Amino acid sequence: MSQIDGPLRGYTPIIGVLGVSLLVAFSAGLLAMMWQSKRWWLAGVFALIWLGGYALNSIMWTYPVDDEIKVSIIQGNIPQETKWDPKQIFKILALYQARTEQHWDSDLIVWPENATPIFYHNAKKVFFDPLQELAKQNGTDLLVGLPVKAEDSNNYYNSMMSLGSNHEFYYKRHLVPFGEFVPFAWLRGLIAFFDLPMSSFTKGPKTQGLFDVAGQKIGVSICFEDVFSREILTALPEATILVNASNNGWYGDSLAPHQHLQISQNRALETGRPIVRATTNGISAFIDERGKLRATSKQFEEDVLTEMVQPHQGVTPYVALGQWTVLLMSLFMLLIWAYHRVTFSNRAV
Repeated sequence: MSQIDGPLRGYTPIIGVLGVSLLVAFSAGLLAMMWQSKRWWLAGVFALIWLGGYALNSIMWTYPVDDEIKVSIIQGNIPQETKWDPKQIFKILALYQARTEQHWDSDLIVWPENATPIFYHNAKKVFFDPLQELAKQNGTDLLVGLPVKAEDSNNYYNSMMSLGSNHEFYYKRHLVPFGEFVPFAWLRGLIAFFDLPMSSFTKGPKTQGLFDVAGQKIGVSICFEDVFSREILTALPEATILVNASNNGWYGDSLAPHQHLQISQNRALETGRPIVRATTNGISAFIDERGKLRATSKQFEEDVLTEMVQPHQGVTPYVALGQWTVLLMSLFMLLIWAYHRVTFSNRAV
C-alpha cells in the first residue's frame, strides 16, 4: 500500500499490491546482498525494477466509456456513541434526507455504511418508499447503507440498497469478527465487549449482482471488504464504477481512516476503475481510475462532496490474471533459491 504514491505503483495494475509488496521485499534483499557481498552490479537490477515501475505508470490500462455522471456523497458525521440510540433515529433520517434533497441534480447520491440505523422493514412505508418516489421524480438514484432483516428467517444483513430507477440490495459478504459477528457465541454475556450493537449479522451470498443505477453497472463493497482485492475482482470487468461505503466512526482519531483510504486508492489502481468512497465521518473521497484523489472530505465534520465521475471499461492485467502472477513470481524465486542451494552444497562436497 505504501507505493500508492511511489515509483513502484506502475506495477500495481499488473501484479496487484501483493506483487508490489514482493518487489519491495526483493529490493530490500538486493540492497542487503549488494552491501554484504560488494556485488555492486546488483544496483543495476535495483534501478531497473524501480525505473521500470516509474515507466509503467504512464500506461492507461482501461478506457473511458459513456458520459460522466454527477455523484454526491453524504457524510453525516453521526457520533458512534449515539448512532444506535433509538432517540436519535428520526434526527439521523431527517439529516440525510435534507442533505439529499439539496442534491437532486446529481445522477447518483451515496450514503455511507449503515447511514440509517433502522431496519428496512421498520421504515419501509414511512421513509424508504417515499424516498424512492422522490428519487424517481427527480431522476436520481440513491445508494443507501442500512441493516436488513430477511423476510423468511431471522438473518440480519449489513446492506446497501438502491432507490430510484431500480430497487436492489447488496449484502455484505466479508464480516468483521467480533464487530459484526461473534465467532464464539458463548462469549456473549460473559464479556461486555462482545455485546456490541449490531454484532449478529449474517454473511451475504458469495455471488451477487451489480447495482444498475445512473445508467452504469456499479460494484459495491462495504467497509473493510475492499481490503481484499480478490473480492473486488468479482465485480469486474462488468462494473464501470466501484463504490465503497464505510463506517469509519469505529476508528476514531487514528491512522486507520488514512490507511483505509490508501487501500481504496490501490483497489482503483488495480482495477482501472474510479471509486466513490462514502464514510460516516471521513475520509470520504472520489478516487480516479489511476488511484489519484480527486476530492476528499474533512474528518469529523458533516460534509457533502460532489464530483463528475467518468465510468471506465477494460481489463488491467491484474483483473485478467488475479493472483497468478504473484504465485508465479514466488515460485520462480523459490526455484532460484533451490538451484543456488544445490549448487552450493555440491561445491562444499
